[in-house]
Amino acid sequence: MNKPKTRRSFIKDVALVGGFSGLAACNTSRILQSESKSKLRNLKFPLAINMWDYSWLLRAYPGGGFDNWDRVLDDLQIRGYNALRIDAFPQFIAHDDNGYNSEEYDIKANKGKVLWGNKDAVTIRPQSALIKFLQKCIERNIEVGISSWFASHGTNRNLAFSGVEGLVRAWDATLKLLKENNFIDKILYVDILNEYPLWHGYQWLKDELNRLAEDPKSKPEKWDFLNSKGQKKYNKQQIDFYNKFINEVIAQLKSKWPHVDFFASQTNTLNTPWQDLDVSQFDILDIHIWMIYNYNFSKATGYFDNIHTLVKEENFEKCFSLMSSYWNANRGELQEWLEIEVQKRKNLADSHNIPIGNTEGWGAVMWMDHKDLSWDFIKEAGIMGAEVGQKFGYAFNCSSNFNHPQFKGIWNDISWHQKVTSIIKGH
Repeated sequence: MNKPKTRRSFIKDVALVGGFSGLAACNTSRILQSESKSKLRNLKFPLAINMWDYSWLLRAYPGGGFDNWDRVLDDLQIRGYNALRIDAFPQFIAHDDNGYNSEEYDIKANKGKVLWGNKDAVTIRPQSALIKFLQKCIERNIEVGISSWFASHGTNRNLAFSGVEGLVRAWDATLKLLKENNFIDKILYVDILNEYPLWHGYQWLKDELNRLAEDPKSKPEKWDFLNSKGQKKYNKQQIDFYNKFINEVIAQLKSKWPHVDFFASQTNTLNTPWQDLDVSQFDILDIHIWMIYNYNFSKATGYFDNIHTLVKEENFEKCFSLMSSYWNANRGELQEWLEIEVQKRKNLADSHNIPIGNTEGWGAVMWMDHKDLSWDFIKEAGIMGAEVGQKFGYAFNCSSNFNHPQFKGIWNDISWHQKVTSIIKGH
């Protein structure tokens, strides 16, 4: 009779079957990278980068904000931005585990509040769209880092890839598409999975992490942003697993594309701290941070319960009033906290001799145009984040994660954008 497998034996089996065998290749990746033409290592000035996620494609319909790419890219430049981080849709470009892909996908309309992505039904052609959009960026000297949220967008594409091999195949096909169109040397970097190992749709990884949980029914991929006890919901076996997984993905991609910068962006949570991630094979660090991650700030204002969920609109006014009062009374203290947090991230980057930046921040994670909310807090936090990033030598920095045309209250304030991008670029 076969004995039931322990979590430890499961990890070993996955390592053997799933391909955690290429980690040795990582040892040469940094040497190869030092000989490459890494754009981020050769910048004359920091980049003012804007995160347009998957909205650049999913909102490319009348009224979506991205219906005219020429206009919106010109508007981006007017505001002072010279770089973008976008979703390259690798899960829609590559063949899935069953060998299927398509040139075209129908994406259903989303109901309710949709801050990013499509409200209306839309048909997308990811391969041709990516090439067309990149060409327009290159013509304007806008640098582009490609990322992946690996979301389903109402399809099952995020479920149709598994293991190290599935994610490597998705990105390899995407990079081959860029090479065929002479764009492989034009991209700024490849962010393999958004806010790894947390906010992305690569379901296989989450399922495997669940298998390693103390209580598989606990669904450890669900967490609070701030846990007052600081208790981790991921155990050592899970942490070891997601470290091995991402390093093997990088190792295999690096062996195929030695002159491309690879990494996975991160975010901050006490339950799954960014410090637990092994970044020894990363070519860049992009660790997102928001003021509302300050525990005292969030606790005193109830932001995560009342605004972050976007469903308690009746509480927006009171919560925002508390946030404004706390922000005005404790601004100096919050800036000091932010500088300490950024210093930690910079120290980590320096220890690996790699560039660092931030593509999402600096005030609140969730916000929108609403009668009971003001963009002033987001804008002021963006200025502070730009100044702190400049102080600590960020190679690229954002002013907020709401700088899309659909957020009219902040997008239309051209002078604010120009001020914050000037700070970021050191002009």
